[in-house]
Amino acid sequence: IFQYPISKFMFFGIVEGFYGKPWSFKQRNELFSTMNSEKLNLYIYAPKDDAKHRAKWRDLYNDDEIANLKILNEKCIKNNIFFVYSLAPGLSWDIQDIEEEIRFLQKKLEQVCDIGINNFALLLDDLDLDCDRSNLANIHINISNSFKSIVHSSVGKNSNLFFCPTPYCDAFCTNNDPQQDAYLQMLSLHLDPEFHVLYTGSDIISKDVSNLDPIFLTLSKHKIILWDNFYANDYDIKRCYIGTYRLKFDQRLSGIVLNPNNEYELNYIPILSFSNCVNSNLLDTNVLASKWKQFKLPELTIDEIKLIVNLFNQPFQNGDACNSFLRDAKKFINSTKIERNEIALKILEFAQSVVALYEKLTHIQNRDLLYDIYPYMWEVKEEMLLWEYYVNSQKSNPKNEFKSPEHHSGIYRGGFVNELHCLLRFQQETATFQPSHSQMFKIRPATLNDMEGVYRVCLETGAAGEDATNQFPNFPQLLGDMFIGPYLHFYTSYCFVLTDDDNRILGYTAGVPDSSEFWKKFFSQWYPKLLKKYPSKKEKITNLEDEFINYLHDMPNEILNFPQFPAHLHIDIIKEGQGKGNGTKLMHKLLFKMRNSNINGVHLVMDDKNSRAYQFYKKLGFFELMTKPGDIVMAKLF
Repeated sequence: IFQYPISKFMFFGIVEGFYGKPWSFKQRNELFSTMNSEKLNLYIYAPKDDAKHRAKWRDLYNDDEIANLKILNEKCIKNNIFFVYSLAPGLSWDIQDIEEEIRFLQKKLEQVCDIGINNFALLLDDLDLDCDRSNLANIHINISNSFKSIVHSSVGKNSNLFFCPTPYCDAFCTNNDPQQDAYLQMLSLHLDPEFHVLYTGSDIISKDVSNLDPIFLTLSKHKIILWDNFYANDYDIKRCYIGTYRLKFDQRLSGIVLNPNNEYELNYIPILSFSNCVNSNLLDTNVLASKWKQFKLPELTIDEIKLIVNLFNQPFQNGDACNSFLRDAKKFINSTKIERNEIALKILEFAQSVVALYEKLTHIQNRDLLYDIYPYMWEVKEEMLLWEYYVNSQKSNPKNEFKSPEHHSGIYRGGFVNELHCLLRFQQETATFQPSHSQMFKIRPATLNDMEGVYRVCLETGAAGEDATNQFPNFPQLLGDMFIGPYLHFYTSYCFVLTDDDNRILGYTAGVPDSSEFWKKFFSQWYPKLLKKYPSKKEKITNLEDEFINYLHDMPNEILNFPQFPAHLHIDIIKEGQGKGNGTKLMHKLLFKMRNSNINGVHLVMDDKNSRAYQFYKKLGFFELMTKPGDIVMAKLF
């Protein structure tokens, strides 16, 4: 039926397979016209909220309903599209009365076949997997055999058949591995290869579909079609996705069907981008925005449409402009008043452009599009207004707390669900939750780019654990240069930093594998630079800064040397990061690194008046090795 060359994929198109309000007859009619012009050749009818597709699958369609399905099929044929009718009987399939269930199945399929539909999908997704998977697979295979037999007897063998298994992604498989999953193993042996298998990849929404080895190795006799939920948003009603489609997918696929946003009007760019990707005719955002403007949004400029795409980009990636705004916002929060001025201009410019875009959208002629995008634009507009108030409030009265005249208690970010969100904070990087009583912390390997941050921590803990910033007015880098700089410079891989959720450094642990080697490097390469950088010792000591400068110039060349404990380390954490288990975690990171480097033992030097630190090290397995005036040397064997 096709009048144009198609892609190397056998099938590529759209599946209306989301939870929520199904698309209207008018919207589907427009969709088919777009699909034809974009050379998409498959439409799967599978709206979860069509009761007679899923929850009440045994019920026959009434005259109006069956007539609408017939028209949809004819529209698809006219637009060179395979119309696939899907049925999802798994929710209530009665294994105690299989013959009766097959009679219901036959009546339903024959009713649909009689109106000229000859492509069918059996969908058994979103069912309970807490059962005997082999037994469940046998039930589904028997259903599929009856399904195929009924279709063939009704419309012949030229039909296209599709099958969605219950474990339809790696994440639903035993141990996240299709090859270990009894259900899929049974399918590999007994599901008729005539069925194309629908699979979403590694997860329900897969970040990467460029290599789908697990499912191809498991179902090697079957053709795999990617059911791609890349743009699906029925799982999160506060998000939508309008960005460009992914660029890489497994070339062994027999097709891709896109399950897009619930809101039909938001799918124009996603469908165009998807089509051009599978047909290897990539269009940049300017061209896509230009087409959306031409057909849907003539009132907006190209830049305004690109801003919409940026605001609602992809599930795993913000738009570039949004990422830039987030970086500026974090800088603004953590910067001094002088540094904030330039950042504030960028923040306000972006915020004002979003608010202006919102206002302009409210006046467009395409009201269907407005109603679809309105809740998302409203939310981001409110956040931009909040940032405007925040930035402007800091000009006259810089402080952490501020009030907005537009955002009131109980209304803004209020309600039961939002309060629950505040109690359990979600860490995006690790996909873990953390109770709100504790701030989110992260420990990572240090880099040379962390020098400024670790120097600050060293200074803020430099007065016997207290902040020494005011005591080093002339040389704020002195402590860092003496006690952390050489470690980070010479032994970066033995340094770890503690950061908060804004990536601000709150602490560090630093060590060396061989103390003798470290001190040789220190006195030959580092120490001479310090003597040049800092003035001669003071005749009269008036403050802590003078005391440390004198110590620097009088540093003894003898070093502590313990052959059984060649490594040494130290740790500093500012108060904001203390008392939350972070010290133990930091130490474990470094000790694990040393242990795996085949180091026999490690030592450290601590203030003999710091009883709290003494108990801390004892709990970590350190023991008192020796004492010297003012200090205790602790050691630990690996």
